[in-house]
Amino acid sequence: MSNMSYCRHENTASDLADVWEDWENTDPYALSEHERRGRLKIIVLVREMHEQFEADDTYDEVSA
Repeated sequence: MSNMSYCRHENTASDLADVWEDWENTDPYALSEHERRGRLKIIVLVREMHEQFEADDTYDEVSA
């Protein structure tokens, strides 16, 4: 794995944690249209990832 790919994954994990923390402290009805669309995209992607991990039975990778 190249250094750039490594940084992308580390940065994405950190950014997603920041987003999650913000979601816990923000009224979803107070978001702008852009924020709502972005939030929905993240929710859909996370759901798809969850379903794929379940289908592939690859949650062991996550807990390692």
